[in-house]
Amino acid sequence: TVAKLWAVSVAMTAILFAVLLFLPDESSARNINQYRDTISDSAPSAQSNHTFEFIVTTDVAPGARLEFTPPPGFSIPLTANFGIRNVQLSVNGVVRTVGAVAAPGVDQVDITTGASGFIRYTLAPDSGLTAGDAIEFKIGNHTIDSVPENTSFSSTTGTTTYAGDSEPIVNTATLGTHEVKFEIWDGTLIANAGFLISINNRVNIPGIDTTEDVPPFRFNPTPTSTVGGTTLSVEISLETDEFAICRYSRTAGVSYGSMTDLFQILGSYSTRLLLLWCQIRYRHSTFDV
Repeated sequence: TVAKLWAVSVAMTAILFAVLLFLPDESSARNINQYRDTISDSAPSAQSNHTFEFIVTTDVAPGARLEFTPPPGFSIPLTANFGIRNVQLSVNGVVRTVGAVAAPGVDQVDITTGASGFIRYTLAPDSGLTAGDAIEFKIGNHTIDSVPENTSFSSTTGTTTYAGDSEPIVNTATLGTHEVKFEIWDGTLIANAGFLISINNRVNIPGIDTTEDVPPFRFNPTPTSTVGGTTLSVEISLETDEFAICRYSRTAGVSYGSMTDLFQILGSYSTRLLLLWCQIRYRHSTFDV
């Protein structure tokens, strides 16, 4: 009888051990549901934005911390083109205010750069999270306060382009699936998830020319009338029905491939060129686009 009981005990222990082996590790997603991390570039060693989306299933008190830690091999470079303005938390679609120091109505962002870098986001002392809140956490140059690339025009110095904010997280050079650690601390760890992302080589088709030789449809050009000689500036613009690189020439009859001047891209498909006073001498010329 003792032998039979021992055998049953061993068998039950084996079954329990097997069940534990095949059950998912609950610590990889605690108090966080429906979670994903969308990156802007999945190529090895490329720079990328990260967008975390999830549902928090527990209350989070004011002053709690959200921490993002890139996987091994990833890094956060030290650059002037990445800062507090590039970290954004939205709760149920409402963007929260951030700053260098937490205050009523203001969350605090701390960025540690380097190969072992991480980002810590501290909630304001008067505002926490509620179970069921939909969270969006952005890191990159796609936040509402990010600085875009800017081009200025001067009658003395010509055109100057200022770099905008960069995509801040450098991917690992190692291909495959990687786990991004995201944790919420309120004295102790109260929620966490392992967000999975995949690093893959960019797809290319060697030996095949994929160049498209059908030009986009161009419409809605401005201006459509003669520009007066006393005009100090004039804006030339047009729209296309697909993404396009629009060039122009101050000399008629120049082929597209030989044009060196580019239109500024606005929104999805519209383009714009601003001619200042020093360029008005071309007002009688034909602009081929």
